Amino acid sequence: MRTPRPMSALVVLLVVSIWPVQYFASSLQAARVEFDRSSLLSMLGNDLIDNDPIVDALLIRAEPGSQNLVSPEWLGLRRDRLAYVGKQGDEVVLVVLPFTVDDGFNGILDLLVAFDMRGEIVAARVLAEPLYTDLIGGLKILESRWMREFSGMASRDLRRPSWQGIAADDGVDQFVGASITPKAVAAGMYDALLFFQSNRMTLVQGDPSLSPQ
Repeated sequence: MRTPRPMSALVVLLVVSIWPVQYFASSLQAARVEFDRSSLLSMLGNDLIDNDPIVDALLIRAEPGSQNLVSPEWLGLRRDRLAYVGKQGDEVVLVVLPFTVDDGFNGILDLLVAFDMRGEIVAARVLAEPLYTDLIGGLKILESRWMREFSGMASRDLRRPSWQGIAADDGVDQFVGASITPKAVAAGMYDALLFFQSNRMTLVQGDPSLSPQ
């Protein structure tokens, strides 16, 4: 008669087979978190904030009316994305917002813009098209000398008449590996600024509806 295998042996076998899968998934998630953290710090610089912006991330849903936010459509989001709060000590000094614009060439571009508490632009970057729809691990920044020129601008700069004279085939920045127009980006950034000004307290103080969890 065949002796049945002890239950303890089966439990050990299950644990041994599941552990590598869990370890790999945990390691992959940690790598994605570190990738986004590194991207944000390279965008902002290491001396502007002393908190972890990934820990203080806020979820901005693409579906209108699902959160306690004023005019989220100003961000033009096509999918749920994260915003990031930057602090010095306990004081919030900037908020990094996601926004999306039509690139003028039958496509869309995802961008990030960081505003300080006065509403001035700290930094702005174009993001590469994500390989997946996860919230974490998709902040691949496309470096552009032209995008850096937005730093320090306020609302009056984004609305300046010179942007209006740029046609879709002019002022194209090839440094980012994609075609974008200053007019489209400036308009999207101005709308993002309106969103920031309308939701400043909600973003700074946090809200249960903005929790990524």
